[in-house]
Amino acid sequence: MKNRNERGFTLIELVIVVAILGILMAIAIPSYTGVVRTARSAQARAFASQINTYVMGEGVTQMMATGVELYPDPQTGDNNDDCAAIKAAAVGSGDVASSSAWDGGTADATGCVWALVAQVEFVVEYKTAADFTDYVVGWSDDALVANTFQIGEGKLKGVDM
Repeated sequence: MKNRNERGFTLIELVIVVAILGILMAIAIPSYTGVVRTARSAQARAFASQINTYVMGEGVTQMMATGVELYPDPQTGDNNDDCAAIKAAAVGSGDVASSSAWDGGTADATGCVWALVAQVEFVVEYKTAADFTDYVVGWSDDALVANTFQIGEGKLKGVDM
């Protein structure tokens, strides 16, 4: 029992507070993880939409200039510079946060793949036909599994994710 002159908390009061905090943390941490994953999925969808809008616009520009709808070549050389250029053109100079959130891109014979810097499982893909007359853009939340969600594609619909 406490005297009226003593100050402080009893051991049982401290144990109860610690138990309550433990319960709250057990609820909050999984919720936070789910919110982070949802936010990263939204970020991947948004970036894929930016890439799709840019690629589609380039195709329309080429069609107006040459009469043939050609989409950007993801690999004119033997390096990843074209992927970085596509990303820079799609994002623009005003969106520093989005630009720094994604890596520069990795090129292969059919397209580019960009990974989210904070969690590399989130990727955005851009693939073209061999003659650049068709394309597809998609994103995935698991780079190891082939479950890419398609965002946009060319009129011919001949390129598969």
